[in-house]
Amino acid sequence: MYAKNRKTRPRKSTGSLTSRTSEQPSPPRKTLQERLFQALVPSHQGKKEFFPKKVLSTIVTEKRVREELSKELDADAYNEKDIEGYAKRICEETEPDEAGTKKIKCFRKIFVILVMIEKTSAIIKFMEQDVNDSDLPLERVQRPREKGSYDLRLSRDPTKPLKCFSKKWNQLHIRNFEGYQWTTLSPFFGRGGHKIVKHYPLQDQVILPFISASRRDQSSTHNTLEFEGGFGRVFKVDIHPDHHNFDGHNTRNPSFAIKCLHSRDKERFKKEVEMLKKFSNPSHEHLISLLATYEQFKTFFLIFHWADADLQRYWRDVNPTPSMDRETVIWVAKQCKGVADGIVTIHQYRTSSSKLQVQPQNEVFGHHGDIKPENVLWFADADHEQTKRGTLKLSDFGLAEFSMHNTRSMNPKSSFATSPPYRAPEVDLEGTGAIGRSYDIWTLGCLYLEFITWLIGGWDLVDDFSFRRMEPDHMLGHDTRTFFKLVKIKAPDGKYARGAEIKPVVKDFINELYSHESCTKFLRDFLDMVRDDLLVIQTHDRETRGRPTSQEVRKKLGDMLRNCEDDESYACKSAPHPFPLKEKVMEGSKSKGYLYIDYIDLPEATGSPM
Repeated sequence: MYAKNRKTRPRKSTGSLTSRTSEQPSPPRKTLQERLFQALVPSHQGKKEFFPKKVLSTIVTEKRVREELSKELDADAYNEKDIEGYAKRICEETEPDEAGTKKIKCFRKIFVILVMIEKTSAIIKFMEQDVNDSDLPLERVQRPREKGSYDLRLSRDPTKPLKCFSKKWNQLHIRNFEGYQWTTLSPFFGRGGHKIVKHYPLQDQVILPFISASRRDQSSTHNTLEFEGGFGRVFKVDIHPDHHNFDGHNTRNPSFAIKCLHSRDKERFKKEVEMLKKFSNPSHEHLISLLATYEQFKTFFLIFHWADADLQRYWRDVNPTPSMDRETVIWVAKQCKGVADGIVTIHQYRTSSSKLQVQPQNEVFGHHGDIKPENVLWFADADHEQTKRGTLKLSDFGLAEFSMHNTRSMNPKSSFATSPPYRAPEVDLEGTGAIGRSYDIWTLGCLYLEFITWLIGGWDLVDDFSFRRMEPDHMLGHDTRTFFKLVKIKAPDGKYARGAEIKPVVKDFINELYSHESCTKFLRDFLDMVRDDLLVIQTHDRETRGRPTSQEVRKKLGDMLRNCEDDESYACKSAPHPFPLKEKVMEGSKSKGYLYIDYIDLPEATGSPM
């Protein structure tokens, strides 16, 4: 491979010779190439491997570079001083200044690639032409009129041949260099500053520094490694610690969730990222925080901290039979209040960062649009094995909308994807106008009712309630578990119209919860709010009573939380109603939101709104 008449340097004397017959032979010393191959870390991407960021500087030291060059370079052409200078230049780095004007000139990665493909002596040509680590990756260019033959060029100047690839480089060497360069180029994912989320456009050949996390989940019955959502696939990885700075997470789980969006629409990706950026750095305790994003294979990816479960899996798998002790009740009240506070943050997000009073015209109103147990994530506390507690965070802002107007944000239902079980009546009642922040209040009511159900009767009761709600859905054409049903209403002029009412089975079930032996004063107050304030049929008539604002919901839950903290009997003492309750009919709560039609195949209204 190199000059045949190459001379070797004499070894320095190590002192007088002694008998070694009684000593065990020392193991053969590892070559630098062997050390490098052993340092490669398998990526989650099948057979691909990468060098962790700090490994190369640990293995490829000036001393080892000198030793390697001394073995590979012609002793007549390069003396020890030359080699020492080359070793220093290969390993030194010039850090960029704040303006980023100083170029990082280091040849360590180039040297590593050459050692791995057994072309170490070629490093001199790379240094002479100043092709350094910052020029990687080199681009493969087809040679004209030579099928199957390639050259490697600088990506910034792919038309100019590189002299460092001499005629001694055959196609095997060139292809090996092109392939092995990617082992040194795995990206570092960094968190940006205040409300800044960094985006990394990556070439398809880039090897992600993701390590499979399956070993951590072999004994887990509830922590799924991958699942599909309406807008994307989410999978779990560990990111090598050399390749991220996502510190400050307050849970015990160091893994990350990678969300791969189904849509390749850049505008949809930018929309979700913009929504998430509004609540990142510093993040709200009960809103998921976006860490970084990247693009590869023409697909967009988002990086989050990995949750231990979503709320539905928490109810079903982690804690299917909760205790009614005071700590658990206070935890439920605190988490429900925290989720409401997260909704307030979304509903009242302000664009101005000024400390001065924000002008009304600068206020941004918005809504989440898809509140459901699957979009509420549970991050376990350090002592979760004993307490089963943690922090709930609202996630999945794919449906969220913001509007820079000092009015309620409203969107036509035709452009609004919804989750059928928690779907609000106004989606189907076209005459009621549009969907806005009030939609979140309805879905919050559905979530809270199931939360109360879980606390009283565990997952079995939640599952039973879901089964009871299963009825034909005249809008979707199949059975759904919505909390309301469409009905046929006779208007004052005698015409029939489409209306909505709370399903009788839901009203009956709420009465059962009131009379359950595990119902407490706290849960009665909570049920009152859900029944009388949140699960209200929204109408287009501005004079009728509607749902409360998220601030009002948060305040009521805050009052309940304080009562639980101050009075154990309020939180835990059994206080069921001895008989089923009648629905409280509030003035203006009857649905006037109906749509005139010539014919409709719907059941008659039962006549008793909730």
